[in-house]
Amino acid sequence: MQAQHLIDRFEEFAPLNYREAGDPTGFQIGSRHAEIHKVLVR
Repeated sequence: MQAQHLIDRFEEFAPLNYREAGDPTGFQIGSRHAEIHKVLVR
C-alpha cells in the first residue's frame, strides 16, 4: 500500500477541516508514494 492511500483513508475518517488551530496535521515526513508495510499508532 502506498502512503497516499493510507492518508486518504485517515482523512475520510477525520477530515482536515475538523482540525483545531495549531494541530500538527497532515503528512509530516517522507514520500506520499512510498510503500508502507506497518503503521505505529499511539
